[in-house]
Amino acid sequence: MKVKLTILFFCLLLLSYAQNECAESRLQKLQTGEILLNPNDLGNAGTNKNFYEMLDRGSFVKDDYLAYAFALAGFETACSQTFYSLVVDTVNIEAENTKMRIIVSFLNRAGDQLTTWTKVKLTYLVISSLRRVTAASPG
Repeated sequence: MKVKLTILFFCLLLLSYAQNECAESRLQKLQTGEILLNPNDLGNAGTNKNFYEMLDRGSFVKDDYLAYAFALAGFETACSQTFYSLVVDTVNIEAENTKMRIIVSFLNRAGDQLTTWTKVKLTYLVISSLRRVTAASPG
């Protein structure tokens, strides 16, 4: 347990070093941030909704291979619902690695129940491996 806490501490320390007050990364090829889903869109979003985030702070170039992660940072919804579902269904990196499009699904897995949200905040991390992964050549 002590080892896990030490690793977690160093990860948090690295993340805090990587960000300054303006949310600009001090590390190359890394961008973090928050996406506030528009509350006006969420009530009538239907099954899927597109949201966009610019990747201009990460200094990515078009040949970078990008990886990403999302976490739900906060939400608000009516307590009268009996089921809540929000899934980052698809992520597309567009415009030569300068824009990220996420498609959020508001349906449950069965596809028969739509949930509504009044506020949603996602945090994200986008990072580049600094080289594009290619298929191994026959040796």
